[in-house]
Amino acid sequence: MSFTASTTLDKTSLYNQLGISVSSGSDKVDVTYEAVSLSYFDGKTGIAQFKTSVGDTPGASLYPFKFDYPGTGNPLDVAESALKSYLAA
Repeated sequence: MSFTASTTLDKTSLYNQLGISVSSGSDKVDVTYEAVSLSYFDGKTGIAQFKTSVGDTPGASLYPFKFDYPGTGNPLDVAESALKSYLAA
């Protein structure tokens, strides 16, 4: 399961050969989040690891998100719902 949320992100231009990155404003983009694993879970709270992507471009690392677990349901589905609510707030 995954979901997509519109988010405003800072843009950076990277000049690899020079090792320079330059801020170049911000863009509103659609980011897709997918919970892929739990790095911590004690039955009450957890930390889910999310794959992210903007369009067809995947994120360079996993995005961790701490969530409360109500005691029922798949923890990864609960984490996705919690992150979706958090981003909408």
